[in-house]
Amino acid sequence: MKLSLTRPATIMTTKDKVRRAYAWFLNWEFYLIVLLAGFLRFYRVDTSDFDGDQGLMYRMAYDAVHHGLLPVTNGTASPGFANAPGLLYLLMLPAAFSADPLYGVLLTSFLATMAVAITYIFTNRYYGRVAALVATLLYTTATTPLFYSRFLWQPNMMHPFVILFMFCLFGAVVERRKGWLAPALVLLAILYQAHGTTLLLLAPLALTILFAPETLRWRDIFYSLIGLALIFFPFLLWHLFTNFHDFTLILQKSTQPATINTDSLRFYRYMLSPFDHDNPPTDARSFVKALMPYQIAWLFTIMFYVVITAAALAIGSVIFQWLQKWRKINMLPKSGQRFWARLAPTPQGAGLLLLCAWQIVPVLALIKHSTWVFPHYLLVVLPGPFILIGYLVSTLSNWIGRIRFISRTSTISRALSKLLHLVLYTATMIVIIGQLASSTATILDQGHGYFNDRSNGQYYNDLYSVQLALNTADQLATQHHFKRVFIATDFSTETTMFYLGEHMQHPTTVFSHEHCLVLPSLADGPAILVMAPYARIGTPLAQAYGAIQLTQSPRLGGEPFTIYELPSDPIKATLTPQAFGQSLQAVGNGQLHSFKSSTWIISDWQQLQPQGASYNTTYNDHFQATSPATQNLKLDSTCTFNTINTGDHILAAFKLPTSILPPQSLAIGIATNKETPENPTYGPFSLETHRHLKSPAVRLLTGDRKNTINLAIS
Repeated sequence: MKLSLTRPATIMTTKDKVRRAYAWFLNWEFYLIVLLAGFLRFYRVDTSDFDGDQGLMYRMAYDAVHHGLLPVTNGTASPGFANAPGLLYLLMLPAAFSADPLYGVLLTSFLATMAVAITYIFTNRYYGRVAALVATLLYTTATTPLFYSRFLWQPNMMHPFVILFMFCLFGAVVERRKGWLAPALVLLAILYQAHGTTLLLLAPLALTILFAPETLRWRDIFYSLIGLALIFFPFLLWHLFTNFHDFTLILQKSTQPATINTDSLRFYRYMLSPFDHDNPPTDARSFVKALMPYQIAWLFTIMFYVVITAAALAIGSVIFQWLQKWRKINMLPKSGQRFWARLAPTPQGAGLLLLCAWQIVPVLALIKHSTWVFPHYLLVVLPGPFILIGYLVSTLSNWIGRIRFISRTSTISRALSKLLHLVLYTATMIVIIGQLASSTATILDQGHGYFNDRSNGQYYNDLYSVQLALNTADQLATQHHFKRVFIATDFSTETTMFYLGEHMQHPTTVFSHEHCLVLPSLADGPAILVMAPYARIGTPLAQAYGAIQLTQSPRLGGEPFTIYELPSDPIKATLTPQAFGQSLQAVGNGQLHSFKSSTWIISDWQQLQPQGASYNTTYNDHFQATSPATQNLKLDSTCTFNTINTGDHILAAFKLPTSILPPQSLAIGIATNKETPENPTYGPFSLETHRHLKSPAVRLLTGDRKNTINLAIS
């Protein structure tokens, strides 16, 4: 009997079509897979990464709802232009009910779980139940897709929209359905706002138009324009407001010298990898590290070559099906046969070509690039590799089954068929179990803190640890009957802390500890201070001025947050008559301190008028010090805070260069300004952007119109 890779043509009734379309609904394994995917994506998701990008996203969604704003940007892309707001509008749903960012993380995990469910439906519809089972199990248990499903970030929300987009294309080329163009373009517009690299999906879109032109209708173009206008309307307002300034940046980046390397191929392999092959875990307690010698090394290698084999099989199947079609066409009269109808692939072959283009084009397109390429740029290919593997396993299973079909009476054929099926399914299950072990180990490492939180001079935080520290601070303030809480931040925590500090139970002052310390006024009494980990200056400065450590709040992966009782009047110094109007008044002389093998000069200033808390607003006090006796000695210190009360103290810290002896006095001047969100009005719309406006700096003057105050150094 002649073997064929295509299913025999049958006439299907409407009832048969409905039954086939919803066959997945009756498959029991579908529900188990979705439950497994949900468990892996929701288990201890509160320990997921929560840093500046995550804090900014949820703040913008929350502020948009509660201040009646229309988001038109969402952070800054790595090349420097603004990101489209896109999926912020989805994030506004949980933000409408709670200021807790955990609900935004849960939304991300929910979308990722839905992507698994849609992948099963898609693969079952076009490649059968076996392919759907294998593809979704691989997708569910793959470590890297799981990692990008468990923390709040705009690219991480693209998962279900990618497979829905491919669903639209397959409906056109495989089933010859009409009306697909508008939903496909709307989905592509949503995907672009998740990340710009999703524009590479234009390649399979173009192939769809080429393979199924008869499915296009003129009204589809009209519907598409309406959908695109609605999706891009907020981002268009931003470009109109800025006179399309971002396009200038994009053109500048495109003219820069391009680099050619294999980063995109390396990151494609990373999407299939059980761990970051370039940065393996180093923590001795890591579960992933314990598994590496046993299964992860071979899994990293085998997955890539299995995908290559699957793609080669798909392309081979397309050629085989096309040759069969060509023979049949040549047997028919050529009159009335259009050239493209003779040349075009079969519907099943066109679907396989879309599947391959979906995987190949992003890798090839990103080989040459003028900006950095990052791993998340390849999220656009998911879950394509696993669908290809599912197709490979299903096809091999069908081939093995045909051995038994060819010779029904042969005992050897039946035994060989069973043996080969056993080998195929056993090998597949070993890979799936290996991936499950790796992904489970990754989740456990994250939940237990078995990882290094430091990277490129910064450190990463998880939502659970940050919220635990702030909840502990609130509880201690209640327990000790303190009125206020202070939070000392740094670059790695400032965005999240300035947002979360606005939603604490007690009035909270958030400030940057890197060049200053803020102390409560005598009227407010002692307060609770939450000190950021790795506080190079903040910790010794707080201790030097009387802070008493109450406890430490553990933080996954690194040093804990330290919580202090912060005194209100630690030095008992009298006010000097020197003051900058009604703003700041000097307290005592400058003090020399040695912190971390460096010499610092600390000057104490009392706030004479309050700076009230205002939505997403920070205040900056820029201290500039010069020495009359030492030429070219210029010291700077900036204290940034969100609110300050009358009588509060600001301890400004100046670091002395190692080559200069401490001066006997300093002339200190202060300039102040504030940063407010740039939420312009454009026509009837109140826009929300990620940017901040800095007010002009105001130089403070003394009563006799001098712009500096001389302080002796002791």
